[in-house]
Formats: sequence, structure tokens, C-alpha cells
Amino acid sequence: RGMPIWAAVAVAVVVGPIVGLANGLLITKLRINPLITTLGTLSIVRGLAFVLTGGLTGAVRDPSFAFLGRGTIVGIPVPIIILALVFLAALFTLHYTPFGRAIYAVGGNAEASRLAGIDVDRLRVVVYVLSGLAAAVSGAILASMLGAGAPQAATGIELTVIAAVILGGTSLAGGRGRVAGTLLGIIIMGTLNNGMAQLGLSSYWQEVARGGVLLLAVGLDQLRGEDSA
Repeated sequence: RGMPIWAAVAVAVVVGPIVGLANGLLITKLRINPLITTLGTLSIVRGLAFVLTGGLTGAVRDPSFAFLGRGTIVGIPVPIIILALVFLAALFTLHYTPFGRAIYAVGGNAEASRLAGIDVDRLRVVVYVLSGLAAAVSGAILASMLGAGAPQAATGIELTVIAAVILGGTSLAGGRGRVAGTLLGIIIMGTLNNGMAQLGLSSYWQEVARGGVLLLAVGLDQLRGEDSA
């Protein structure tokens, strides 16, 4: 409020990695369960968003900011271009760099990775910082698409994200997963949500369907784990 929009975006992009850093330190230094840590900070940050805004949506009418979420380049929506760039960067990093291979190694067996000389705690903190950065950038894009800063936006989306990632082949146990699979899982969940909206299903039934898909995804993950064992 009262700040130029791109300065506000810069603040958001800085706050995201700070939250990720806090998560990483709580998990690696205090050994708090990762799920509990991230759910706890999710509640804190979401609550602060409501406190700072009074729960009210604030319109953002800056044309340059609108371009981020609603603009096009040669007919292609800008968010799609950003998605493609992030996808390619993640694909290259995970499969063609020592950093990416270390992520898979730590996910598969943290103790073996530590004995192999990988600084497991530092790697985990870096990954949480990158996750926070991704969330901040996504939030800025969403605000641009909505044309407003809406503290209630994307509430509950975390379950959809988890289902999409697991459907894409990422293991809850760690050490297995592909960026391409995650993209496919996102497309599946997006198609499901869009289809239910087009059919005119109530939001209540949509919640039921998303919960069912999440359980199905976790069940498939368990079966994949048993097969690999």
C-alpha cells in the first residue's frame, strides 16, 4: 500500500526466499518434521497476509504489471512463456548438473549422500530457498492475472499441487521424480478442475473430487514404491 507496484513485487520476491530459508533452517537445525514446518509457516504467512490487508482485496491497475499475467508475446501468454523457461531451467539443472544429481541422491538416501561428501543440510536449505522463490514469483503472476492483491487467492491449492506432483511420478519417499512428469501431473489436474467448472459442478463436489484424486495419487505412489522394492 502506497508503494510502486514493481517495488512491491521486489519485496515479495525477497520475502519468498526468506520464508524458504526459515523453513530450511527449522528443518535442518531444529529437526522439525518438514510437513509440520511448512504447514506451520504456511499458516503464519497466510495469517500475516490477512492481517496486513485486513482481509480486503486491493486492485492493481498498472498496465505494465498487468502484462506479467495477462500479456502476450507473439500470441503466446506471458505466464506460459515463464512456465516454459522455468521448466527448461529445472530440467537442465536436475539432469545435467552436479547440484541436480545431488538433490536426487539426498532424496534417495540422505545418510549415504552425507558419507559421499554432500553437505546434506546446506543442500536442503538451498532447495527450500528456491521453493520460496518459486512461490513468490507465482504469487506475483497470480496477482497480475487477477489484477489485484487478494490475500484469499489460491487458498487450498497446496493439496492440488501435491496431487499433481505425485501423479507426475514424484515419490513421497524421495529420490524419484521427473520435471516432465510433474508438468504432466499439472496438466491433468488443470484439465480436471477446468472440466468440473465447465460441467457446472458445485465447489463442494470439486473439493470432493480433488481429495479423491489426492488419495488416488498417494495410493499409486505406494504401489510404485512396492514394485520398485
